[in-house]
Amino acid sequence: MKIINKGKRCLNCKKINSEATSQCSHCGENIENVQLIEYNPWAEENNKTTQSEEAPFLPKILFILSILNFLGGMILCIEFWPSQLHGENNMSYILSIGWFISGLISAVLFAALGQGLNYLHKIMKNTSQPLKEHVN
Repeated sequence: MKIINKGKRCLNCKKINSEATSQCSHCGENIENVQLIEYNPWAEENNKTTQSEEAPFLPKILFILSILNFLGGMILCIEFWPSQLHGENNMSYILSIGWFISGLISAVLFAALGQGLNYLHKIMKNTSQPLKEHVN
């Protein structure tokens, strides 16, 4: 089933507008005297988006923070691990393991938040495309 609509293609930004409009809804160009064209609204050439294919900036920062938190927890765990210099008592082990667990938990939370934002970005990208079920 082919769906054909009529519309006006803007000469400035090349986007297709409805036939009743006199101004382009994307760039504001006057399209009152532009000739009507027939087009398939679900065809891929009409729906090209200008969004970048890469992940947004914030999840990358969260993944970097995740790695830094894990490394920081490991470094503090090693630094506070009991040795001959610090003396060996149970409190030293608890402090050292506490730093490790703190770094691990914060790293997992930052990574999960970054992954969640990546999934939301993919959902937004996929739902902004029109359905292509009845194109043929």
